[in-house]
Amino acid sequence: MSLRLALTAVLFTLGCRTAPVATLPGPLPEAGDWNVAENGRAFLGLRGEENSGGSLEAMSFDPGVRVLRVIENSPAANAGLSSGDVILEAGGQAVDDPGSLDVLVQRTGAESELVLSVLRGDSVFAVTVALAAAGGSARRPQTLYILDPVRSRAGWTTTPDGVRLTESDEDGPFVRAGLPPGSLVQTLDGEPVLSARALVRALGQRDAGAEVSVQALLPDGSQIKVDVTLYELPRVITELGVPILFDYQAAADGSRTSASLLDLWFFQLFQYRRDGGERRWVLLELFGFDLFEYATGMGELTE
Repeated sequence: MSLRLALTAVLFTLGCRTAPVATLPGPLPEAGDWNVAENGRAFLGLRGEENSGGSLEAMSFDPGVRVLRVIENSPAANAGLSSGDVILEAGGQAVDDPGSLDVLVQRTGAESELVLSVLRGDSVFAVTVALAAAGGSARRPQTLYILDPVRSRAGWTTTPDGVRLTESDEDGPFVRAGLPPGSLVQTLDGEPVLSARALVRALGQRDAGAEVSVQALLPDGSQIKVDVTLYELPRVITELGVPILFDYQAAADGSRTSASLLDLWFFQLFQYRRDGGERRWVLLELFGFDLFEYATGMGELTE
């Protein structure tokens, strides 16, 4: 008897398929623009983007921030930077997104020198940039937060002191771990995070349901170190069955369901189908003719 149960379980397992309840999009690359000066800010004078090769479909990134444009007579131009260069480090720290570069520029401050590690062609060289003080009155559009719908289910904002948890699902992973909105994440698995984009990218490189260690500053000013289990989409069974005996199929979004018992090419004992608000039950189908049928809902069911 136990062998028969084991074989049945194996057959059910082989005939089972699951799918996520919903498909969540990955974050798109971010571009940062420093060609509009703000009073009181350090001014670098370039426009950069994540080093993705310019393809929004390729969600893999090479190290560094790719320079798209350099402003004439800006500190970046005076230092010899040009379009196509890739900034790998700023002040000795690796940068992989424009937000992180901006944080390091502002931490260095106006009227100070910042050493950049720059890739041009197959050569990496050091460039010393004398940052200027912005004197314009125009202001850049302010990014409210970077949305991460995949791993943290939250919105993140770059600040000089860390990455702020600005928005979150009530049951989001970071909230469940004890980090309320307003908390500042400073390290992820022991590595410092400089910008919201850098944090979202780092989380995206982890598996769904993985556990990460986070050091953060709570809104009340206290330090905390917690383990956060990243969000994982719930899954539903979309296919389950044993040939001839039983078959079950469903759409991942729950809009359609079908089930059948003892399904031979000329005979079917039972069939149930639901498509939206329509439902249909069939008992004893023989050579395509339904002996007992009952249906509810409006419209016609389609194959």
